[in-house]
Amino acid sequence: MEIKRNRAQLSALQSQINPHFLFNSLETIRIRSLMKEEKETANIIHNMAKIFRNSLTWGKDMVTVRSEVNLLISFLEIQKYRFGDKLDYEIDIDQAAEECMIPNMALQPFIENASIHGIESIKDNGKINVKISVNQDILTCIVMDNGAGMSEEKKERLLRSLENEEDIGESVGIKNVYYRLKLYYQDQFHFHFHIDSELGKGTTIIINLPSQTGNRQEKTEISENKLYFTK
Repeated sequence: MEIKRNRAQLSALQSQINPHFLFNSLETIRIRSLMKEEKETANIIHNMAKIFRNSLTWGKDMVTVRSEVNLLISFLEIQKYRFGDKLDYEIDIDQAAEECMIPNMALQPFIENASIHGIESIKDNGKINVKISVNQDILTCIVMDNGAGMSEEKKERLLRSLENEEDIGESVGIKNVYYRLKLYYQDQFHFHFHIDSELGKGTTIIINLPSQTGNRQEKTEISENKLYFTK
């Protein structure tokens, strides 16, 4: 009965918010902004629409690193619009890593956490660095910020909470990603998750995954030569 009730509530919510209607509305606003030469507004709406479109294809479990990075850039561009000169970012991808497959939205929650909890609360300018590389059969993803960081006690509490799957509590996005990664890679030796953080000095997330490549080529907005993106 509880499952049926939850499904009924979800169906009601979906009927109230038609995702295709919202996506098409964003696109209309973007086009009108371009017609009025409001290019900055149009660019932000375009990035919001790309993130929203990704949520419509949530059933796609695995994506290329290229595709995931496109999503990260869209999110970071929106954050730059919010924070202005307070936020800079840099994305560095090994060419060999571009076609590796990773779970959809495996990195975006860490970028969101870095910008909102790391950068937003500091007075000085913040920077987020993303580095993705592959060495033999190991894909390494690093997300680093120079934001607020966290105390050793808070970090240890977060790490302990990751092992308690029944306690979602805080840091929902990070826990969601961690649980999904465990489901995908729990039997594979190369899965490794590490947090390094110091209060007032920022946070670094390091994720090692088995490198896997897909057979199909995905259409992407990153050119073949643009493996290094900074803004």
